[in-house]
Amino acid sequence: MVTEIEAQVFELETVVTLKDSKTIFNQVLFGNKFYGVDNSSVSKFTWMGPMGKRKYSCKLLSYDINLNPVKEISLGDGKEIFGPFSPFLKVINKNLYLIYYQSENNSTLDVYAAKVDTLSLGLATAKKVLTIVDESVASLKLIDVIYSEKLLVEQSADKSKIIWCWTSGFINDYSFAVTDGDMNMLGKASHGKLENAKEFTIGNILVDNTGNFFVTCWYEKKNVYYPSLLAGNVSGTVKAIDVKLEGTFAHHVYVAPGSTEDYVKLTGTACKEGEYITEIFSTNIDKKGLGNSKLVMKEIDEYLIEQFKTDKYAKTKNKESGLNPYIQFEHFTMADGTIILAGDLTRFLGQGHAVLDDPAKGSSAIIVFTAAGEIIIKRLPKKEFLGLKTGNNFFVHKWEDKLVLLYTDLESNVNTALDQARTAGFNSNGNIVMVAATIEKDGKITRRILHPDAAGFYFSPTLAQRVDDNTILLGFEKDKVSLANVKTSYAFFLLKMNEE
Repeated sequence: MVTEIEAQVFELETVVTLKDSKTIFNQVLFGNKFYGVDNSSVSKFTWMGPMGKRKYSCKLLSYDINLNPVKEISLGDGKEIFGPFSPFLKVINKNLYLIYYQSENNSTLDVYAAKVDTLSLGLATAKKVLTIVDESVASLKLIDVIYSEKLLVEQSADKSKIIWCWTSGFINDYSFAVTDGDMNMLGKASHGKLENAKEFTIGNILVDNTGNFFVTCWYEKKNVYYPSLLAGNVSGTVKAIDVKLEGTFAHHVYVAPGSTEDYVKLTGTACKEGEYITEIFSTNIDKKGLGNSKLVMKEIDEYLIEQFKTDKYAKTKNKESGLNPYIQFEHFTMADGTIILAGDLTRFLGQGHAVLDDPAKGSSAIIVFTAAGEIIIKRLPKKEFLGLKTGNNFFVHKWEDKLVLLYTDLESNVNTALDQARTAGFNSNGNIVMVAATIEKDGKITRRILHPDAAGFYFSPTLAQRVDDNTILLGFEKDKVSLANVKTSYAFFLLKMNEE
């Protein structure tokens, strides 16, 4: 099936439908096969015990394109030697790697990467890419971090450097390391704490071609955001820089490459007073002196805030006017230096309180920082589907010089102008459809409906995978709930994007 979008052609190719599966799908599509990891643990451990007590055994599995089993092997002679967190697969530099943890003494935690032979499923010699020595390993209980820890991995523009970043998500410790493209560690790992923060949120990370790395993060205290830029290098030194703006306060910060190797560019949101987002900013950070220059600020137009308010994602009352600050953007940099932030806002309920942990989202904020220095702010309205397991968020893919946002919406909403569409209302009826929205570098948004043959299923962004620059694996889910168990059916499609 082919869906034409102006000068673009989006082609949907059916992969497979799996009915009434008892297991959660977590396979990776690489080449023309799927690969998966089956982790299991029979050892006794306590959720209230130290992290190092939990161990897994691990199997690698391969499937054909229709998800028929091809091969399965047990790693480590089937012994429980991995943990405390689950091993997983990741594609790096066009190779498939198994990433896993091991802890020998309950005070350190090592992260390894091993290349997978896609025919035999055998592993090349594993390389240690990061050692975590912060206090969370020794003092925190497994239950504290099992659902909050994060291992973030990013590559430099020339693919020669890889930054590995781990945080517990529960306290203010961090661990960083830089490796080359073959997983050899360069210099020393970095360990430290973000001062004055009990815990913090990472915006994004960047490593340049020489191994310098930059991490944006922020923490909140009494409705005030405190953003920082962590700047480090392969020597193991990390410096924390508070992000301060004259006459206003930064909320969120994200880092991107500058047009030269001399600086990086910070972008983000800010407010004049109170906690609600009223401005967007960008500034350049000199890599040597770490000072900022060329600050550009843009206030969010009142009419745009009013539009978000109709969706219950903004306030327009006295000094509280602005967008809901509880938003997490995805950050993308184009080849010409254009930066696009795309984020879902959280709904206000009752007396203005936000639903912080509800995965259901509606309106999205799209912010474009053009290569010429202009800031463009747009609203992408879409329906909330509260109570549904899937279909609530979006998947973002950088395609050539634009972004493609994939999400679920009402057909009537897609056929309404952007400045008129409404997402408010929990019980709106209508035909639920799959939408592809393209975001151009000038801020133009084009929405078109895709037509996957998946009646009764809902798009699940967590199942979507980037296969290559022009191909995305799309996953859809449908649950069947009984007193005995929950069975999930899956439908998968390849979305192929080509210029005419």
